[in-house]
Amino acid sequence: MKTNYLVAFTCGLFLVSCGSGSVNQPVKTETSGVTKVQCQSASVEHKKTCHGGDWAQHHLFGKVKTVKGADFRIHFSERGIELDSNGNELGETGREEEGSPLVYSITRDPQNGNRRVAEIQENPDECMRWNFSYVYDEDGRLISDTVITEGVIEIVTYTFDENGHVKKVVTMDSEGDISDAKIVQSIVYYIREVDEQGNWTEREAHVSDGTKFTETRSIEYY
Repeated sequence: MKTNYLVAFTCGLFLVSCGSGSVNQPVKTETSGVTKVQCQSASVEHKKTCHGGDWAQHHLFGKVKTVKGADFRIHFSERGIELDSNGNELGETGREEEGSPLVYSITRDPQNGNRRVAEIQENPDECMRWNFSYVYDEDGRLISDTVITEGVIEIVTYTFDENGHVKKVVTMDSEGDISDAKIVQSIVYYIREVDEQGNWTEREAHVSDGTKFTETRSIEYY
């Protein structure tokens, strides 16, 4: 479900469009139960399709079946909903992995491609609870998400380059008051390789503490 993504609290925090300059209203079409939002910026060399479902949460283009990195693998249904360990779509409530102590509850927006807008994860054995909320821009891209647990708030925001790839991720946290949130880390990404669908397969990360590393991933499509 959640990998290393977290973020935001208000739709007005960041409003990022696909590229720079003037942006027309997105064009929505229905395909296989998924609302597809076509990015309209003329600055993008080839128009990308921003899907709904959990593809949007992971900033993926195209009908992705599986995305695999060094320490994760995520499977999606044909309509973009993340699958559990038994190959079933994540429903409103349940467990992502059989036998896991973590129980989830997901709220989706059926008017916008079933994007995930809120989520609760609980570990009853340890009396732990995490509350997630997600915010998207008009092109269907996740621009921020927030997680609150035991009074600690962590906010992550995403900005994009002219091709719709995540360019910068900023993480902030606060204890109790969101207005006091301070930046604890920022990462700037440089795309090195992309596939035919426009998704990155290799990128270099420059962390605010001076650390640099390279991420690679492989993507399979329907």
